[in-house]
Amino acid sequence: MLIRHATQSDLAEWLRLRSRLWPDCPMEDHQSEIQEQLNDPAHNAVFVVEQTIDQLGGFLEASLRPFVEDCHTSPV
Repeated sequence: MLIRHATQSDLAEWLRLRSRLWPDCPMEDHQSEIQEQLNDPAHNAVFVVEQTIDQLGGFLEASLRPFVEDCHTSPV
């Protein structure tokens, strides 16, 4: 098992996994959210688990948010 940062080459598999996790979310929303995360690596980190050479077995999306309700520091 290999865990690594997601790259542009992971888009199709990442999209497949996201759409299975959140099936009610429109595909266009998944695609734009993935691209936003890849375009802002200073505030987002995405890790993927390689299951085989061309198939991912999982992913983790993490981000810094400018605020969270009832939190007095930033970023969160």
